Amino acid sequence: MNDFNLSATTVPLGLGFESALNPQDFVTLTRAVSQSDAAVVVACAQGCLERLLNVWASKMTADSDMFTRLVVPFPTKVMLCGKLGMPSGFGFAFNQFNALADAIQLGEKLVVRGEKVLAMATAVDTCETAGLVGGCASFAQTLALDEQGAADGGLLEWATVDAAGRLAICFLTLNLKFVSWMLAVLDARDMELPLEALALQRPN
Repeated sequence: MNDFNLSATTVPLGLGFESALNPQDFVTLTRAVSQSDAAVVVACAQGCLERLLNVWASKMTADSDMFTRLVVPFPTKVMLCGKLGMPSGFGFAFNQFNALADAIQLGEKLVVRGEKVLAMATAVDTCETAGLVGGCASFAQTLALDEQGAADGGLLEWATVDAAGRLAICFLTLNLKFVSWMLAVLDARDMELPLEALALQRPN
């Protein structure tokens, strides 16, 4: 059975959540939040979400090379994964992150109460989940790093963070929802997916 330990809206480090992220991605995300760098948060999130799309597609098709033989645009991956059973709500939220990445690349600035940030939270909140994952506004996660790059207290909460922090919360909540949903589906089909496999997958 796949093991993914969720505890209401707070998921302390050490319960398996961070293993769904490549360790370097986790460090990059944390530092971007501390530096209020929304562009890096979105880029990191987009890469991690693309990795999840790769994992879902490979598990549903038994083809580990499905997206490695040619360059497949992010929206196309979302569309294909939807045809492979991914709920449309996840597809919409994934594409929202991709749209934000495109907007930032065009030089658009994001503000904490901006329409795009709030729309992202709404998209994530409407996604289904097989675990106990609350909405973005109620999510709390320790993300601070010490000088050695290890987690060291600190709490990321919607009410107290800027646009970068809120986008990180949206991504982390979406990540939790999708991974818990995916593992529940795989469990129902007696298919295994070690969490470590998520961190090893790289976007193509």
